[in-house]
Amino acid sequence: MDRGGSGVHCSHASGFFDRYPGGGGPSRLARGVRRSIPVRDGTISAYAMPALRESRGLPVLYVPGWGGTIDGFMDVIGSVGEAVDLFYVETREKRSSELASHARFTMGRIAEDVGRAVRCFGLPDDRYLLLGSSYGAAVAVQGVADRVLRPAVTVLYDPMPRLWLPKWVLRYVAPLASPRVVAALRPALKRIVLAGMRERTQRQRAARFIDAADMGKWRAAALALRDWDICRVGLRVDGPAVIVNGCTDRFHDASIYPRIAAAIPGSRFLRVPVREDERERLIGAVATAFALDWPASDRVGAGQTACDRSPVPPALRGFVEV
Repeated sequence: MDRGGSGVHCSHASGFFDRYPGGGGPSRLARGVRRSIPVRDGTISAYAMPALRESRGLPVLYVPGWGGTIDGFMDVIGSVGEAVDLFYVETREKRSSELASHARFTMGRIAEDVGRAVRCFGLPDDRYLLLGSSYGAAVAVQGVADRVLRPAVTVLYDPMPRLWLPKWVLRYVAPLASPRVVAALRPALKRIVLAGMRERTQRQRAARFIDAADMGKWRAAALALRDWDICRVGLRVDGPAVIVNGCTDRFHDASIYPRIAAAIPGSRFLRVPVREDERERLIGAVATAFALDWPASDRVGAGQTACDRSPVPPALRGFVEV
C-alpha cells in the first residue's frame, strides 16, 4: 500500500468504493431544497437533499472547500450513499452569499454561520456527521472548537492547515489593493494558482473556482484568515474526529495531515491512497461509511483512548495510521 499519499491507485480503495457506491449528484440535487439561511450580516445558501431510498444512519452535513458553489462539488454530492440524508452549506466567502458591506469573515463568524444552518435544518446535537473538505474542514474544526457545532463525529478530508494563498499575497497585496483592483488581478491570480499544477482534474477545478469567485469576498476573507492556524485551534476540539487523506497535490500536502491529527485530541488519521481524479469520490464514500456504521451510543466520554473516542468503520480499519 502506498503510504506517501502519492495518488497511486490502491486495490483496497477500489474495493472500498464498491462497498459504498454513491447516489448520483443530479438525482440528489433534483430532489433537494435550497434554503436561504439568515446569519449575522446577511444570508448564506444551503441545501437539504434527502436520501434516494429509505434513510438510515447519521445524516451528513457537508461544508465544502474554498470559493466554489454547489456546481463545483457535484462529484462529492454524487458519491454520498443513497441511504444517507445529505445537507450542504455554502460558506460566506462564496458568490452565493448576500452580505452587508461591513460583513466580517473571521473563521469564528463563518463557523457560526454553519451552526445556524444546523439549527435551521433541525439537526440535533450528537446526531449528525460533520463532513468538511479542505477549507471546509478548517471551518468544521473551528466550529467544534467553539462548540457552535456538536456532531456525533467530525470527518476532515485534507483539512486546510492555514489559508492556501501565497504568504506574499496575504501580507502585501490583499491589505493594499482595493476590491476593484483585486478583481482586475483575477487573470494574474489564476496564472499563479495554476502554475506547476500537473493533475488535469485539479487544474480544471481550480480554474473553475477562480472564474466563479467573488474577488471582493475573497479579499475580505483572506485578510481575516491570514493568521489562522488549524493546529492551534484544533487543541480545543472535544469529540470524535477523523482526518482522511487520499492523494497529494499543490494545495494538499499529504505530509501535514498526521501532524494535524496529532494536534486534535483523540483523533485518528486514515490514509486511503487514490488517484487525483478519485478524490471527490473518496470524500463521499468515507462519509457514507462513517454515517452508516457509526456507533449508535451517545458521545464518548473524555479520557478514553483515540481508538475508543474515534472508532473507525470495519471497511476503513486497514487504512488507519494514527
